[in-house]
Amino acid sequence: MENIIFIEAFKELIPPKSDILVALSGGPDSIISLYFCNFLKKDGYISKLEAIHINHNLRGDESNSDQKFCEDYCKSLNIPLTVKSIRLNGDKDSKGLENLARDFRYREIENYDKEFKSNFIILGHHKNDKVETTLFNIFRGTALKGISSIRSKRGKYIRPLLKFEKREIVDYLNSNGIPFIVDSSNNENDYSRNKIRNIIIPTIERSLNRRIVDSVYRVSKIAEECEEFVKEYIVKLMNKEGFKRGYNTTIILNRDLYLKEKPYIQKEIISYIYRDYFKTYSPPFLDINEIVKSLKTYSKPFNSNKIFFEASKNSIIITPVDKNITLNNDPYSFKGSVNSWNLLSSSSSVLKFDLDKVVGRLKVEPIDKNRSFQPFGKSKEIKVSKILSDKKIPLSLRKKLFVLSDGENIVYIPHCGTNRRYKTDDNTTKTLYIEENGVVNNLFIT
Repeated sequence: MENIIFIEAFKELIPPKSDILVALSGGPDSIISLYFCNFLKKDGYISKLEAIHINHNLRGDESNSDQKFCEDYCKSLNIPLTVKSIRLNGDKDSKGLENLARDFRYREIENYDKEFKSNFIILGHHKNDKVETTLFNIFRGTALKGISSIRSKRGKYIRPLLKFEKREIVDYLNSNGIPFIVDSSNNENDYSRNKIRNIIIPTIERSLNRRIVDSVYRVSKIAEECEEFVKEYIVKLMNKEGFKRGYNTTIILNRDLYLKEKPYIQKEIISYIYRDYFKTYSPPFLDINEIVKSLKTYSKPFNSNKIFFEASKNSIIITPVDKNITLNNDPYSFKGSVNSWNLLSSSSSVLKFDLDKVVGRLKVEPIDKNRSFQPFGKSKEIKVSKILSDKKIPLSLRKKLFVLSDGENIVYIPHCGTNRRYKTDDNTTKTLYIEENGVVNNLFIT
């Protein structure tokens, strides 16, 4: 009966004929994961199965003993095992050791998986891990995502054991004579998570609620459902006409519509943009509060985790801090990856210049607000600073704008103006076209 319960939990997340990579530490959760994956492989349900062990070299001989155990166990099952050895060295003080080890571990697993090309990577987290993470996040201050904590599926990573308590896993292994190792560092209370596991939860079980693990687990599952509801709402909102514009990696939100949302939704929109648009960690909730506050008052820009926020009267501009320019060797063409070129227009237009009038080599230069040039339709030269002001370019973007120049004169300022000096006429033999389409700037010559 126990066999069936575990097998169904794995089949629930693993489609038939999948290629599976198991992260193997040698502990009970990873051992039982490999055991049942091997069962499914023998049964023909899984196509290909391998394991990977990461030796962190943090516990001396014990780390090497863990590696040897994993090698022997995989050999007994005839399962290929890859071992990666990492050393954290002087980086220990720059970040929590547990977090640092986890980041290195994931990096090594993902690097190997580029070769193996699995469908899924199995991690051995169980119900107790989820509960401990939820409590850890609550103690630090968190939102729905922190309360829901560990998910059963995140991209290629799956966790079939999340519905099982650790004691159920250990009981099954002991009952069936399946060996596993115990990490001695789990009994040390130097880390916050270990204190939750070894002190706080047992104390609550004795004095308040003997089923605290189940209780917190239920709360985390409810938070998962709420989080999914909020995410679906935000996705619909972001796709709603008039709410968002996006050019390259820059996002512009309609400030009025944003501020009409409930305060919690405003904060979740910011978190969603970090995670789903910029693929990076959302900042702490306190930082998000400060970001939202700055967007309400639009008194000053806000920079958090390399993402820049600035609010004007009608818009909220969100863009990564770093920008790059790429030029090729053709004196009459270039490619620019500067997002600020593409922020201010969603309609397509084509501009043209007399290439014969270009003095030197065309190049992309940072904007100089003190320079002047004569836009089309103007009878005299105008300072760049006035053009930027007249076009109502936000201050944050003015610092990032680049111009097309021939070394002597500004030829073109993206979405702001073109130099009348290069106007085509009856004597023009070669024409430079710039296509502005709100997404990319294409240059081509006829």
